[in-house]
Amino acid sequence: MITKENILKRTDGGLLYFLLIYKLHGISLRRIGNKFANTHNLFYFDSNPSLSIYFNEKYNRWYFKDHGTNSSGIEYGGDIFDFARLYHKLEIGQFFKLLHLMDIDIKMSKDLPQISKTANHTYIKVEAKSLKYELLIKKQTDECIQYFEQFNINLNHYSNVNQITGIRFLNEDYSINYTKMLPHSGIHIAYDFVTYAKIYSINPKAFRFVGNKRNTEYTFGGFDYADYLNEPLFLTGGEKDVMTLHSLGYNAFCLLSETSTRLSRILRKGMYESGHNTIVLYDTDKTGRYSATKLHNKYNFSIADLDIIIPEEYKDVVTDISDYVKLKLDKTKLVNFLNSFIPKEKLKMENGLLLDEEIYNS
Repeated sequence: MITKENILKRTDGGLLYFLLIYKLHGISLRRIGNKFANTHNLFYFDSNPSLSIYFNEKYNRWYFKDHGTNSSGIEYGGDIFDFARLYHKLEIGQFFKLLHLMDIDIKMSKDLPQISKTANHTYIKVEAKSLKYELLIKKQTDECIQYFEQFNINLNHYSNVNQITGIRFLNEDYSINYTKMLPHSGIHIAYDFVTYAKIYSINPKAFRFVGNKRNTEYTFGGFDYADYLNEPLFLTGGEKDVMTLHSLGYNAFCLLSETSTRLSRILRKGMYESGHNTIVLYDTDKTGRYSATKLHNKYNFSIADLDIIIPEEYKDVVTDISDYVKLKLDKTKLVNFLNSFIPKEKLKMENGLLLDEEIYNS
């Protein structure tokens, strides 16, 4: 008979169950003493690690507690049984079914994570050696289409950008298929690069990676969408700004985030060989300006200060190129501003880099 005490004994007070579930998601955990460094909450898209796992001396077992905020207002915390109930999407009254599913989780794993000790500390590092995933793609909802139309973006132009309902994890180490369904409310977009994907939640704004790619090498856009050599590349703060510029006929790309300064070796090599001039078109806020300056100092990139064409009355609401297009501000100023970074001999008067007024006004 499967009992609560039996599960606790087999998982060292719940510790090994926490480690097992996080290993299935390819998330590494590090323990020093009786707690872990904060990690991601598996039950919603948190932009920063906010969940702590710690040993509760009063109850002599391991607990978890989320210190972040989420749109649902749910408080995430408790012991492994509370954690497993959320993980398997069960009601409080389904405790016997919960014990059965936890027993299956443990039995299906070839081996539970092992604890290694040094003289002064206990370390646990969990890694998935071959984590694979499948995206559950859905037909774009009207809400999704309308959201991107504000910025003249058509997701159908991008084979690797899709609206999704969930992610199916395929872990060869444990032979376990786990499907994470995303909340029905909000829009969830996947930027898929075969070996890894960036999952973006529009409301609330947050992103997370799945797969086996190092996040620091993330790049969206760039040479994949460039039609001509020696034309400038606009480096923006995010994927939406990249696609907004694409819709207007300009080449663009973005890194992991505005604060990232790392360019992959392949990207640097491509820029050098193709002769692309890179212009940083970041947000006009403090973070955007600071990060643009860092890139200028490190790579000698030019800086495009969008703030100079934003009307005074809109400076509090317009911080990037997408905001500018969404509010349909002066198109002539925008065209002249962007084209000022392009050598005159490279300007295309038809079907090229000049703004299509019909698209802009639609």
